Amino acid sequence: MKAAFTQEMREIDRRAVEEAGMPALLLMENAGRAVAQEVMAFLGECPAGAKICVFAGKGNNGGDAFVAARHLANSGFAVRVMLFSETAEFTPDAALNFNILKNMGVQLLFVKDETDWDRALVHVMYADLLVDGLLGTGLRGAPEAGVARAIKFINRSGKKVLSIDVPSGVNGDSGAVGGEAVNADRTVALCLPKVGLLLSPGNAYAGKVIVAPIGLPRNILAGACIQQTVITKELATALLPQRRRDAHKGEAKTAVLAGALSTSGAAALCSEAALRAGAGLVRLFTPQSVSGLLAAKLTEVMVEGCPETEDGLEAGHMEYIAGQLGVYHSLAAGPGLGTSAGTVEAVCRLLPLVDCPVVVDADGLNALSGCTEVLAKTRKLAVVTPHIGEMARLTGLAVDEIKKEGVVRIARRFAGQWGAVVVLKGAPTVVALPSGEVFINSSGNPGMATAGMGDVLTGVVAGFLAQGLDAGAAAVVAVYLCGLAGDIIAENGMIGMAAGDVAAALPLARKLLTN
Repeated sequence: MKAAFTQEMREIDRRAVEEAGMPALLLMENAGRAVAQEVMAFLGECPAGAKICVFAGKGNNGGDAFVAARHLANSGFAVRVMLFSETAEFTPDAALNFNILKNMGVQLLFVKDETDWDRALVHVMYADLLVDGLLGTGLRGAPEAGVARAIKFINRSGKKVLSIDVPSGVNGDSGAVGGEAVNADRTVALCLPKVGLLLSPGNAYAGKVIVAPIGLPRNILAGACIQQTVITKELATALLPQRRRDAHKGEAKTAVLAGALSTSGAAALCSEAALRAGAGLVRLFTPQSVSGLLAAKLTEVMVEGCPETEDGLEAGHMEYIAGQLGVYHSLAAGPGLGTSAGTVEAVCRLLPLVDCPVVVDADGLNALSGCTEVLAKTRKLAVVTPHIGEMARLTGLAVDEIKKEGVVRIARRFAGQWGAVVVLKGAPTVVALPSGEVFINSSGNPGMATAGMGDVLTGVVAGFLAQGLDAGAAAVVAVYLCGLAGDIIAENGMIGMAAGDVAAALPLARKLLTN
């Protein structure tokens, strides 16, 4: 399933009107009808005489709300429409549908003074559902004062709320909230989900997202070249590598460069996750000081100690490791390595020498801060897996700048700039390819916000690289599978979930995909 930026959706609408000859009024009619149908589905067994308050703005989102109000009134619902601007401010199509409502005798309330707000309060007190058609994708900055007050009014009502296209106050591209925003129980996304509905914090305001078709021509949608895709179960299943009946362990060999005395757990989690993801053999290169501990802990992993100095790993040893990796199919580098000068030099020296695909995380990313040009020197397309703080260090941007521009655009920009696959971890995680394609994950839950999850993800990416997936596919499948494993654990309790729990659930998650 594709996800659109607001400008992409406007361009699709424009082409439908200008190239296919679809009247804009018809698109508004289809949108409003779809919203009315979802309102009725939301109300369920609620009687036809149920009371519905529609909050309408002056733009086309308000026009969609007017159409929905008409269909609901015609179906026998008691509809009251709240308005927060003068009719002269309505767009032409919204004005036409407003006039139809007025001629039908639907109750309209222009909210201008305190008396009007009191009247609105009475209507809302007895409403069974509120429909938010105030802003949609028309938000520019924070909502204006009257609309902001209406949004507060909706949120404090305690009523069920359905938003049209995007909850008012949420940026449809970045998911950012700059002021007040509607907390919807459901959002009816028209034609395609908007990117901001999928990103934090917008996804928290959207509630359940229902995608409603509005009759846009299929050929125009197919030719829109939208490069944002939601990672669904179906997509992950289609990309999942299959194992032959005569497969052997040597066909999927993963190496890991990870660990230090105080962070040996990261190396263990990464190595075990690679096995759980389907790697046939895992070899862990780790500092000599921690190799004995990890060898005792990891009974299924080959552990080899690496020489180290007071400054960390011995950089000169990297040529030896690169030579050993000639028969390996992937390398995971970085979890728990530390940030000493020697280790930084070792990572930067090793990556260009390795013939197999590489995934870099944690301290491997810290080593690349200030020298991301190393990524362009890798012999195979690399995967980097930063969280937003690590992304800030790698790019030199402030965290707030990344949030403002939006994680999808940031991941896309730097995937192209670095010539690498960028897995920008968050809620949700996004995967960006150098081609400009971006995949937005749909699995996972807040219980996964705990230490070690990134180490597990790194191991899973490496495991899928070893099984022959290209860098983009390995990242997409790994992200979804880790989230699915987290969802499996969450069935028995979300809080208290540990990274090791998710790693242990990976085989079951994979089985669910194949079934």
